[in-house]
Amino acid sequence: IPGNVGTCPIQNIGAYGVEVESFILQVNVVNGVSGECETLRNADCAFGYRDSTFKREAGKHWIITSVDFRLSKEPVCCFEYPELKKMSGDGPVTPARILEEVVAIRTRKLPDPGNAPNVGSFFKNPMVSREHAKALKAEHEEMPQFPAQGDRIKLSAAWMIDYLGWRGAEEAGVMVSDQHALVLINKSASFASEVIVLADKIRESVKKVFNVELEIEPQMIALDS
Repeated sequence: IPGNVGTCPIQNIGAYGVEVESFILQVNVVNGVSGECETLRNADCAFGYRDSTFKREAGKHWIITSVDFRLSKEPVCCFEYPELKKMSGDGPVTPARILEEVVAIRTRKLPDPGNAPNVGSFFKNPMVSREHAKALKAEHEEMPQFPAQGDRIKLSAAWMIDYLGWRGAEEAGVMVSDQHALVLINKSASFASEVIVLADKIRESVKKVFNVELEIEPQMIALDS
């Protein structure tokens, strides 16, 4: 279930400049083939941006039973993300204050799944080469770009989708949230395929204009025929 401890290593969840892999010491699993209990060290999990061995074919037989975290006894505050730099109020930056700010940002930007059925961010932020990023920046000066792992640059999928005018668009009962362009809302769709059709149109438009491939973030288990 998304949000539970056992699922956080699968997606390598993260937000605002921090990912859970930084705090995972090891993941305790059951081998779904042999039934044996095993322990995977952090390096064994092949963590990446919203990725891990548990999402790939080679690691899908692992059943996560618990996760061991290593935390610092001293507060470690990461607030380099642009929106966190704008924190209101005075006083020292503390983990509690960052938590409050992140919750406020998410509440403001993302529709409540209890009222507007959605699975959160539908597309990953794409990684491109520095050369590709430089070319895009020359053509779109206002495009947000962030340093990523290795020699890659992370782009904002939301910015590109918004730029292309998809925010608020609705087709066949599926809507691009007018609060955040990364979120697809099921207004009245009856089939998964109706969501995928709109998602594919968005992906095709991003590919055509920016030559960037958007990857769907939720795992699709099966589609209706």
